[in-house]
Amino acid sequence: MKRTHTCGTCMHFRPGASSDMTEPAPIDSDDEMGVCEYREPRPEMRHLGPPALIGFQPAVHASRSCPEYMPRADYDGGDDDDGLPVPGNVRHLTAVSAKAA
Repeated sequence: MKRTHTCGTCMHFRPGASSDMTEPAPIDSDDEMGVCEYREPRPEMRHLGPPALIGFQPAVHASRSCPEYMPRADYDGGDDDDGLPVPGNVRHLTAVSAKAA
């Protein structure tokens, strides 16, 4: 089964960017490696130079996927026929315990 909801087609994926938030990220890139910008950066101490906290984003490959997938917005106005359905609202159901039943 082919997976279409991958990082490469997700709006949170920044291809070609480095995990280190102090380095510039490319505006447009077709690299297979990049970072996931869904969550806030994870702070870590810089190991070289003066001590400072630096934000790091998780590095991911474009073929990966996660439950936080959101389709990439098409700002061109054109239909690229990628066939990706827009996810709707999802309800997270909790299990019913024997006491509640």
